Amino acid sequence: MQAGNPIRRAQVFPILILVLTLLTVPVLIFGSDGLGRVDRLEAELVQIRRENGKLEAQCRELRRRLEAYRTRPGYLEDVARDELGLVRPDEMVLVFPDDRPAP
Repeated sequence: MQAGNPIRRAQVFPILILVLTLLTVPVLIFGSDGLGRVDRLEAELVQIRRENGKLEAQCRELRRRLEAYRTRPGYLEDVARDELGLVRPDEMVLVFPDDRPAP
C-alpha cells in the first residue's frame, strides 16, 4: 500500500492546483480589485486628462496675458477699462437705455 500512495499524491496534486486556480482566477478578475476597478481607473484617467487639457489652455491664456502686460504699455489700461469699468477723470460716461422689453 505504501508504494501506491506516492503515485496517488502525484496525481492529486496537479488536479488540486488546477481546481484552486479555477476557483481563484474568477475572484481575482471579477472581484472588487479586478476588471471593475480597471474600468473605474480608466474612466478616472480620461477625466483627469480632460481637466489637464483645460488647465493647460488656461495656463497658455494666462501666459499670453502676462506677456501682454510686460510688452504692451496700454494693455493694463485696456484691462482696467474693460473688466473694471474704469474711466479717466476727464472722460464722460454715456449710458444708453436698453431697448429690450423687461422679462
